[in-house]
Amino acid sequence: PKKTSTGVRGLAKPRLDGRLADPLWRIAKPVSLQSAAADDAAWPASAVLAFDDEFLYVAVSCVKAPGVEYAKENSSRVPDTDLAKSDRVMLLLDIDRDYASFWQMTIDHRGWPAESCFGDSSWNPQWFIAAAGDDQYWTAEAAIPLAELGPKKPQARDVWAIGLQRIIPRVGLQSFTLPAAVEPRP
Repeated sequence: PKKTSTGVRGLAKPRLDGRLADPLWRIAKPVSLQSAAADDAAWPASAVLAFDDEFLYVAVSCVKAPGVEYAKENSSRVPDTDLAKSDRVMLLLDIDRDYASFWQMTIDHRGWPAESCFGDSSWNPQWFIAAAGDDQYWTAEAAIPLAELGPKKPQARDVWAIGLQRIIPRVGLQSFTLPAAVEPRP
């Protein structure tokens, strides 16, 4: 059996600033992202999912991995940038649970996005991301319009298959559920 998590219904929209200080993130239950090798104690990560009638919200908190360069970026975000060299968190959503098709939404430590729909990277949904950080952590929060994920809003008791994983190049892979792979398999 796979792990399960429940998204919290938000009563108020979070302010997307990357700081994770909103009441929504304090009431939601975070899930830990862990490596199969259990060698990630120095760089733990967690994620939280929440929703309201309009958005799916995602918040991540990641300790920066030792020896990894976390370059700051002052230029404008470019959709579908190759994030392969960045510490990043990937959200995989299979809302119909057919275990074959899924949306993949990725955020790196700078708040840069990349996404694909069933492996097609030309899918460019309108979603909102904010990132922040300090010398020890990087954090990000995102609001994904439910309309970008399908024609029907989720109902109470709907069950989605999700994947949450963090990929740190040359360091490791952490995931909410295991086994996991850098290149997800349906």
